[in-house]
Amino acid sequence: MMKKPGFSLAELIVGLGLFAVVSVTTNILLFSSLRGSRKAAAVAAVRSEGSYALNSMVGMIRYAQRINGCTSTSVSLVAPDGSDLVYQLDTETSPNTIASVSSRQSNLTSSRVEVSVPDTAPCGGNLFDCPGERLVKICFAVQTPGGADLGVTDKAGSGEGIIFQSQISLRN
Repeated sequence: MMKKPGFSLAELIVGLGLFAVVSVTTNILLFSSLRGSRKAAAVAAVRSEGSYALNSMVGMIRYAQRINGCTSTSVSLVAPDGSDLVYQLDTETSPNTIASVSSRQSNLTSSRVEVSVPDTAPCGGNLFDCPGERLVKICFAVQTPGGADLGVTDKAGSGEGIIFQSQISLRN
């Protein structure tokens, strides 16, 4: 009996099985790397926007002439140029943002991130705290809107986002 050229049924099944295993492994690796890069991009956006908001407030508060008033969600001050300036947690927008209100309102954070004030330490529910007439403490958390989509959490894993905090003494 002569052998016909080609593959036997067993060889075809083994070949298809190996191809399926390699394909599944490749897909898992690809989707894991895509998920990791999306999470890294979200963390970078959160850090960038939180740092910008904090640095903007710190710079203006440090050189303010005086503090007019302070609540847990806003601080009113006289800017170096003598104009009135208010920083506040804007809960009217969705997602929540930090707003700078002077002659016009501008947001220090965009709609790509959401600002919150955790009730836990170190914030204790206060975005702003003014323990003295020349001292302002700022504490807030920033995360992606919804918080759960990319898993951006603080180091403790509490899901409140990345916490930004500073303590500023007026220099003027």
